[in-house]
Amino acid sequence: MRPPDSSIRAMIVAACGSLFLAATCLSAEPARYKDSLTGREIPDAWFLQNGLPLDDPKVPLQDPDQDGFTNEDEWREHTDPKNKESHPAYHTKLFLERVEEVAFRFVFMAYGGDPAKDRPERMRFQIDKLDLRQPSDFLALGDMIPNTKYKLDKFVQKFAPQPRLAKTTFPN
Repeated sequence: MRPPDSSIRAMIVAACGSLFLAATCLSAEPARYKDSLTGREIPDAWFLQNGLPLDDPKVPLQDPDQDGFTNEDEWREHTDPKNKESHPAYHTKLFLERVEEVAFRFVFMAYGGDPAKDRPERMRFQIDKLDLRQPSDFLALGDMIPNTKYKLDKFVQKFAPQPRLAKTTFPN
């Protein structure tokens, strides 16, 4: 292992207390802490270069500049953990907590008019509410769907291929 340069050596001395301990700090454990998100080792040298206390087991999760990002966040994104203006992008703090499937409450049943000839603003649309057990609503564009916070906003005619019917034959 090559000896550290003088600037790192000075930080090592400051962090560990003496040159004898500094060599032990640097060579015995080149990375004491792991990033809790990625599992990658955070080099001791990074903590020392940023003047962070290596002997504190909570140092990876501390936030010395109080910008809302931990030291390990700052290491991961290559930002300065002691400068509040230098921090990871805010979206790096967003994580998917859970996925919830919610059934769609409405079924488009039919429309009155011919989309090829009539403007959608003049047509009426039949909407059924699955979970409210109410009769169908016949609405125009711009109408609120009763007892909901939803509005019929636009109509786009789309076609789906019809399923092919299988031909079944029975032997005599």
